[in-house]
Amino acid sequence: MNDFGDKKMRRLMEWTKENVMQEKPLGVIENEEKGSIDEDMDKEDIRDAEFEVEISKDLMKAFLFVIPPKGGKMMTYGEVVESIKEKGITFGVDYGQINQIIENEIFFKKVEIAKGINPVHGKDGEIKLYFDIKKNIRPKFTEDDKADFFNLDYVNNVKKGQLLAEIIPPTEGKPGKTITGKTLLAKHGKKVKLTAGKNIKISEDGLKLYSEIDGQPQLQGTKLSVVPVLEIKGDVGPATGNIDFVGSVLIRGRIKSGFRVVAKGDVQVERTLEDAEIK
Repeated sequence: MNDFGDKKMRRLMEWTKENVMQEKPLGVIENEEKGSIDEDMDKEDIRDAEFEVEISKDLMKAFLFVIPPKGGKMMTYGEVVESIKEKGITFGVDYGQINQIIENEIFFKKVEIAKGINPVHGKDGEIKLYFDIKKNIRPKFTEDDKADFFNLDYVNNVKKGQLLAEIIPPTEGKPGKTITGKTLLAKHGKKVKLTAGKNIKISEDGLKLYSEIDGQPQLQGTKLSVVPVLEIKGDVGPATGNIDFVGSVLIRGRIKSGFRVVAKGDVQVERTLEDAEIK
């Protein structure tokens, strides 16, 4: 604790004893011969108000702490302002608060009188997709609690001219400032990358990507494409449900019994065809 800190504790104990613990008004005692007389006060006991301007370690706040006078003078607004300047505080000072402390005689309380501005970091850019890139393929249950493996919504169908993705640009950061006037740099948001693959049209501002054909969207890394052929590497069955596609369909396995494939284009099945429906 520094010298002023020691002084704070001593003065607070004195002030508490004089103003709280005594029943009689401060500065007055009774004397049988003279009645009420002023309390005998040595000149050494007369003190002007004392104050300290304290700065936080991060230089973002300053506080004013006042020790009340004892028979002496209150400090002035000008004295506090001068101390602030000597401390190197040049930004974010609440001069009205300083006046309030002096006028309302706020003692033994650390009051904030200056505040800096924290930097606001920018947000990174992001990609907004308008199709479901990760479908949750799970059977739905009918009213009689039977799992429906035929309608799993396996395929992503998109139409020509459909908006598929939008790039949200990053935002710039806003710098901050300490109460000593030092600029605090802010980080700018990072850009995201999304490139156009086959059958993709980009808007003039480069932020929106549209499909140029009917088909299925594919996102490989940062490249977005639309393919006219839906390739199913296994069977059409309980894992896929029925297939309904706006383009052509290539099935590397078989179409299991009871399942249906509907395509606007061709349907090619590489293995044996069971009792299934193709349209």
